[in-house]
Amino acid sequence: MRSIVLLLFIFFPSMVSYAQQETSVWYFGEFAGLRFDEDTIIVLSDGQINTFEGTSCISDKNSNLLFYTDGSVVWNKNHLIMNNGSGLLGDPSSTQSSLILPQPGSDSLYFIFTTDKFGNANGLQYSIVDMSLAGGKGSVISKNIMLHSPVAEKITAAQHSNREDFWIIAHEWNSKNYLSFRLTENGIDTTLVLSSIGSTMGPSVGEACGYLKSNPSGNIIANAGCDLNNLQLFQFDKNNGSLSDLISVPFSQPIYGLEFSPSEKYIYLSTWAGNKIYRVSIEYWDKDSIINSKVSFNGQARALQKGPDGKIYTANSNTSFLGVIAQSDSNSTIGFNDTLIELNGRRSFWGLPNFAPYLFRTNSINVDGFCLGDSSTFTATGDADSVSWSSGDGFEYSSFMIKHQYSIPGNFLVSAIFHSAQNDTILYNVSIEDDPDFITWTDTSVCDDILITVNIDTSFSILWSDSSTDYSRSFNDPSLHYLQYSSLHCSFIDSFNISVSAKQNHKLSDTSFCFGDSVVLNAGLPTYQINWNSSHSDSFYIVSESQVVSFIASDGICIISDSIIVTELNKVVSLIEDRSMCSGTSSEINISDTSVQNISWYDMDTSRSKMIVEVGTYWLNFSIGDCSYIDSFIISEKERISISLEDTSLCFGEVMKYNRPDSLNWIWSSGQTGEEVTITQGGIYTVMGWTTCDTIQEVVVVDFQSCECGFYLPNAFSPNEDGENDVLKAYSNCTFSSFSFFVFDRWGSKIFESTDPDKGWDGNYKGKKASNGSYSFTLKYSFVGTPNEVRTGTLHLLR
Repeated sequence: MRSIVLLLFIFFPSMVSYAQQETSVWYFGEFAGLRFDEDTIIVLSDGQINTFEGTSCISDKNSNLLFYTDGSVVWNKNHLIMNNGSGLLGDPSSTQSSLILPQPGSDSLYFIFTTDKFGNANGLQYSIVDMSLAGGKGSVISKNIMLHSPVAEKITAAQHSNREDFWIIAHEWNSKNYLSFRLTENGIDTTLVLSSIGSTMGPSVGEACGYLKSNPSGNIIANAGCDLNNLQLFQFDKNNGSLSDLISVPFSQPIYGLEFSPSEKYIYLSTWAGNKIYRVSIEYWDKDSIINSKVSFNGQARALQKGPDGKIYTANSNTSFLGVIAQSDSNSTIGFNDTLIELNGRRSFWGLPNFAPYLFRTNSINVDGFCLGDSSTFTATGDADSVSWSSGDGFEYSSFMIKHQYSIPGNFLVSAIFHSAQNDTILYNVSIEDDPDFITWTDTSVCDDILITVNIDTSFSILWSDSSTDYSRSFNDPSLHYLQYSSLHCSFIDSFNISVSAKQNHKLSDTSFCFGDSVVLNAGLPTYQINWNSSHSDSFYIVSESQVVSFIASDGICIISDSIIVTELNKVVSLIEDRSMCSGTSSEINISDTSVQNISWYDMDTSRSKMIVEVGTYWLNFSIGDCSYIDSFIISEKERISISLEDTSLCFGEVMKYNRPDSLNWIWSSGQTGEEVTITQGGIYTVMGWTTCDTIQEVVVVDFQSCECGFYLPNAFSPNEDGENDVLKAYSNCTFSSFSFFVFDRWGSKIFESTDPDKGWDGNYKGKKASNGSYSFTLKYSFVGTPNEVRTGTLHLLR
């Protein structure tokens, strides 16, 4: 048995076996290298290749390196130039500068096929390595044997239908011709098989580049058209080496690298600019189907090469990384990471090793149908004479495609044995899904003012009956709602019905009642259960004092809640304000508020207007709404007014001010009417004053005369806070028109100044008490009508 691979991933419907070990060691770029060791990738730094594009490597069936080449030099497993291993006529700048194939039937002979760059004259040649020489390190025994010239920078191989021989496929330069040569146990058969089909490659240099590959099964040839901006696909006859049935897939950019997915269902392509990766499906050999399957995603990539682990690796120009398409057979995700493999400082350029695609030939199984109640279909694809199946629940089959229906949900280990010269077994864990019960919804009743919200697990894809795909929906319409929800493989349908109950209107609003009375509250909801805030649960609620009343009512579906204000009205309402009137007059009272009814005055009068002619206390009875009230008021006599103004004698320059009594209007013979009257000139003034009741007149005499202004400044003071002589300031019987007062200590430093005669020195300097002793002063001042004067002298501070 060649291999048994256990794959437990349940989310990918295609499973493949592991590739052969001849592709386990890679050397490429600037001294970069990798070794694939089962599930581990080891970064190598011992390689000697330093090339921009094409290389080729070969290991034995146990993954031990044999040799590698850039098309010009051959290095042995010890990374030394192999005997006679220099001077090959391939060019390291050729897209696929070289390809290594074993000679059929030999354990030691290998053929190195080389291509020149740009369609140059060295064309397609081959050299032969004998690994039995040089102590197992190998020697080149034949070198640079011409097969055809000129050719494009493209070369691939496909296994013959006899599963022993190989076809070497290249493309003639500046023509439509594909070239096929057969490699047999006797060496190269130089009989050329020519297929003139597809686009001309040339004469533009840009048309020489781009990868040419067969699929691992060997029945499809794919050519990246580089400057032709297309992918050309052909059916390949493994028996006679011819190409036919062209399908050309156009692209908006030049195509450079290409690779088949492990199942051979997809082809991945990179662009010359290196900024985008495309994928097309070749599951159906139909031009429109292939073109319409085209998808793209951003990412740095030049060469694309499948590894023995089934993942596709991408060369990133002039970087220290390789990218990886980890799940190239997944329809739901491409899973690309363009910086996943770090090369320990070595650099990748445009090329990766060119391997014979048959080395990646794998057997695979595809699975469809994961839902309980449906049939599961298992399809085997690969190189086998027959396939035997075990369903995992006790059933066995023998066919390349089987259908099986599981009776219970769960995980079942399916095995497929591919029978050939070396049997291959693939194990697949299929998960059969049942309708998940946690999504089931029940019929619901709601009130018409309530939305019912349904939240769906976002791990499912969903579709509502109204085509909505929202995971959270709110409803309050009476209807039946359907929901289809899907997992990765299965779809289920659930439904639920919503019935809607109309909420009734209640009759309560804010209300009042008369003093000493009560009010009966009725919510008007006969079908509801009512709970008042007083724990009262009857339909009627009697309130006999002011308060806020709340309630909650429910009919089992709808809920009503509200609060109302109940107010007990006052016994006495102040309707008429107290007032006064002039002696000998009357006061009329009018009740204009129409809400006031049933009026009865103190004298039994019922009119809305009443004339009062005497001072005293009065009352009336009346009603507002259903409530009765009594109000009383006082009529008083307004006070008589008087003006008391005194004659005044002032010094010239002074000002006399008179303030108007309250509630008095007045006018002076000078024409002044304000609340404060200012007199600056002598004379006899007449003042007339009046109120609503009285008018009076008064005369006042204001006399101005010359006055001698006295001045006094003490020469000593005692600021000891005893209330006597604590502050030093100037005094005068006249008003200062200017004033400046300065105090100096014995050294002439100013310790106090003031421009306000009422502000004197309190004996402090900078917040501290000045010491006892003598101080000098300067005083500058003037009175109204007098010149400025300056006084200086000495004063004494005594505490």
